[in-house]
Amino acid sequence: MLQDLDWGPRAPQFEQALHDLAQHIGHTGQRPEDTLGRGPDNLWALRDGAFYVIEAKSGADAGHPVYKKDAEQLSNAMDWFRQQYPSSEATPLLVHPEEKFDSHAAIPTGCRVITTERLARLRTSVSAFATGLATNDAFRDPARVASLLNDHGLNAANFVRRFSVPGRQYGRN
Repeated sequence: MLQDLDWGPRAPQFEQALHDLAQHIGHTGQRPEDTLGRGPDNLWALRDGAFYVIEAKSGADAGHPVYKKDAEQLSNAMDWFRQQYPSSEATPLLVHPEEKFDSHAAIPTGCRVITTERLARLRTSVSAFATGLATNDAFRDPARVASLLNDHGLNAANFVRRFSVPGRQYGRN
């Protein structure tokens, strides 16, 4: 999973790795675009009733801002979510090397970006979490699993804050 959760032109493998990650850390994941032909690349249902609407741009070039078409794709995914789940809340998450949006791109409200640095942090945390699960059969104890998820920022309460940054307009701090 971690091998596929890395930058490169293998979008289907990356999206599947995101889906698998959701399952491994206790969330319910779906791939609406793949299974229904519309919606986001990934949709995570969190234990607290909230969702992450995820668009993955794993093939995007580092050093380039988020272009209008990618921002529009995330906005369209959020529109789809609101139609499908009208009484639920979601955080729009974009996986892209840069948190800066091109001046022609509208940043979806509440958008967070998993950047190159944050994806590396996520991969490190997932690896450490897996090692912790294997140590002294920790995977058999729900309290230890919950503690490991919390310690590595992989629970719903910490994930977005630890592994993403707010999207921002190019040229603004």
